[in-house]
Amino acid sequence: MKKLTLSLAIIAITGTGAAFADDNQGYQTQIGTGNTAMIEQITGANNNYASQFQFGDTNDASVLQEDAEFNSATQQQAGESNIAYSEQSDADYNTSLQNQGGISNSAEVYQGYGEYSSDSSQQQLGIGNTSYVEQFGGTDNYSLTAQFGEYNDVQQFQYSSTNSEAQVFQGYTSGSGPVPSSNNTAYTIQEGQDSSVLLVEQVGEANDAYIDQWSGTNNDAAITQDGTGNIAETFQYFSDSSVADVDQYGEANESYTYQEGSDHLITVYQDGFGNISDVTQYGSMHEASVTQFGTTNNAFVAQSASGNLAVVNQAGTNNMGTIVQN
Repeated sequence: MKKLTLSLAIIAITGTGAAFADDNQGYQTQIGTGNTAMIEQITGANNNYASQFQFGDTNDASVLQEDAEFNSATQQQAGESNIAYSEQSDADYNTSLQNQGGISNSAEVYQGYGEYSSDSSQQQLGIGNTSYVEQFGGTDNYSLTAQFGEYNDVQQFQYSSTNSEAQVFQGYTSGSGPVPSSNNTAYTIQEGQDSSVLLVEQVGEANDAYIDQWSGTNNDAAITQDGTGNIAETFQYFSDSSVADVDQYGEANESYTYQEGSDHLITVYQDGFGNISDVTQYGSMHEASVTQFGTTNNAFVAQSASGNLAVVNQAGTNNMGTIVQN
């Protein structure tokens, strides 16, 4: 790890860029070497606020707030080679907050063309963390990223959504609190969703989580991973009022869920090594539950038509379970 060396080269630069309309504010404080910061608040927006603080070496921070009301952006960086970028453009009531601590962190937020209140908050503590959030269109979108550890990666996309919510925690779960973790990857997409929620919690190393919610209403998807090398992929396509909940503990477990239709429920619980679960639901009002304890168990569930119930419980080694319901 390279030792951080301080140099009181640049202190307190304020009001950089252009600002038009009323009550715009910009604050910048830089301490160190080779830092770059820019604040632009332009094109007739009201009550915009931007504050940037940088501490360390070769940091880069940029905020652009354009043609909107009540935008606010706060970026703080401490460490080495950090980059933070926040752009709020043609949108109402947007808020972006980014905190970074460590070395070589990168965070980027873009909140697109508008319709009221988008909100994004990112916190990164550790080494080499990367996070990217883009919210484009929609109303009352919310995105939170929290990373604790090393080399974690998060990407979140919310497109043309209404009342959607996305949360990703790496190195932290609601049950464990902060835990050192590394090399986890979370990738989430919400497209054409209304009042849908997704949550990813990752603790351990080299876990991979993917959630894709596409064209639906009131869907709920959650993935919790605590261990090493677990993989979880959840898809909710053209689905309404469906729930998918996946919990993985141990190593090298795999979970795949797909929901299309309405009023579905999937719960998957894996604790062990090398277990595989694959659940697919079409139609309406299906319920599927998969519980796996042990090593290299396999479960496959396929449901179509309406109103089916499937339960798979596996304990031990090399068990195989298959349920097909039409």
